[in-house]
Amino acid sequence: MASLSLSTLTTLWPQIATSYPPGLIEVTITILAQILGFWLPCTLYLAIDLAFPAFSNKHKLQSYRRQPTWAAITHCFQRVLTANLLSTSLQIAFAFATNFQHTLFTITPTYPTPRELIADFAYALLLRELLFYTAHRALHHPKLYSRFHKQHHSFTAPMAFAAQ
Repeated sequence: MASLSLSTLTTLWPQIATSYPPGLIEVTITILAQILGFWLPCTLYLAIDLAFPAFSNKHKLQSYRRQPTWAAITHCFQRVLTANLLSTSLQIAFAFATNFQHTLFTITPTYPTPRELIADFAYALLLRELLFYTAHRALHHPKLYSRFHKQHHSFTAPMAFAAQ
């Protein structure tokens, strides 16, 4: 099944890369990455907590009283959804303003070499960590912390949606 999917992607990607504007491909990939890399795993973790509470509680390090309330979970979910929709809307607006022709991605019908893939992955990982660290430090500024960031630290027990 995996090889079927990979072979399908192998034949589809050149068509996608030449048929659609690069900005549209970037927006689509970004949305898919958010769904597959954040929303799906967070939802699965929350579903395990809700569907199998005895199993879930058995594996938690913090006591029951330190777990977030349903109100805190829904508030967090709403804040994360709002932030995610806002950032996605800004990305779509920028792409629309450039007629979906500008992108920060390199989009070609050919595949990168393994060396390019490893180098780009390492560069992206390093850049992501640097940007995350810088943004997180900035959010600890006294003028920003209480208004925007304090709620992130209000979760004393791990909660998947609070990760963003």
